[in-house]
Formats: sequence, structure tokens, C-alpha cells
Amino acid sequence: MPRLRQGASASNKSRSADIRRWALLISGWVLCVAGVFLDGTYVLAPSVVHSDFTHDYRAAEALLAGDSIYATGNGHPPFTALLFVPFTWLPYRYAYLLWSLCSICFYASCLASVVHSLRIRVEAHWVPLLLGAMLCWYPFAAHIALGQISLLLTMCVIVGWEALRRGHDRLAGG
Repeated sequence: MPRLRQGASASNKSRSADIRRWALLISGWVLCVAGVFLDGTYVLAPSVVHSDFTHDYRAAEALLAGDSIYATGNGHPPFTALLFVPFTWLPYRYAYLLWSLCSICFYASCLASVVHSLRIRVEAHWVPLLLGAMLCWYPFAAHIALGQISLLLTMCVIVGWEALRRGHDRLAGG
């Protein structure tokens, strides 16, 4: 009789673990869809007023026209105007879309780089939940909505950190 109970207990634990895995997967995919919808809303409906991207884009246009980059209300350093000059070759909406896609790539490469460098292992049923949480994370959504350069700077810091870890001091300094 005790063997029967042990078998039933193991079966219940296995079933319970399967239910937890499925619950994590389903909630993770729901969160992923919500994150894509949230971030997609920001990307497809750019804020033309009071966004970092707007200031940088207009400063780059002023730079190309030979005007002051600060006449448009820009409070960012000259580097950002230089950085955004190539984006002025596109209409504002397409430039914003391209910058948002670049930002998403910066974010993904930062995460992939850290996970790879630190050899972080995550069980498969946790991946959708973590991905969904990262897409819905407020700082990321705000970054996409405002068109900031934070993810580019973060990627530069991580590339420098990885270069230092591998002994490439000059690359890290660059």
C-alpha cells in the first residue's frame, strides 16, 4: 500500500509541475503579445512634440542647414545632432521607425551579450515570461516612446565591458 501512495504522489508532483510550466508559458506569451502591442503603439504613433528623438532630429536638420542646433529648443549635446544627421535623409516618421527598430536591436543585443557572457541558463518555459516582462518593462517602453539614446549608450558600455573581460583594452577604451 505505501508504494501505491508514493507512485500517486510522484504522479501528482509531475502533473503539478506540468501545470506550472504551462501556466508560465501561457502567461508569458500573453505578456509578450501585450508588450508587442504596447511598444508597437509607441513606434507606429510617434510623439512629435517633447520627445528626445524630435529634439535630436530637428537639431540635425538645423546642423545641416547651417543654423544653431539649440534654436529648436534642443538641450542635448552636439554629438546627438551629429549622430542623427543620417536620419534626416528620411522623413520624420520613417526616421523615427528606423530609430525605434535600431533601439530594439540594441536592447536585444545587450541582453543577449550579457546572457552569453555570464553564461546564464534559463529553462525554456521561463523564456516567454521573461521576454514579455522585458517588452512591458516601463523604462524600455518609455525609451521607445521618447526615442532616447540610452540603449545605444548601454550597448557601448556592454561592448566595452566585454572587451575588457577579453583583454582588449584599446577596443574597450574606444
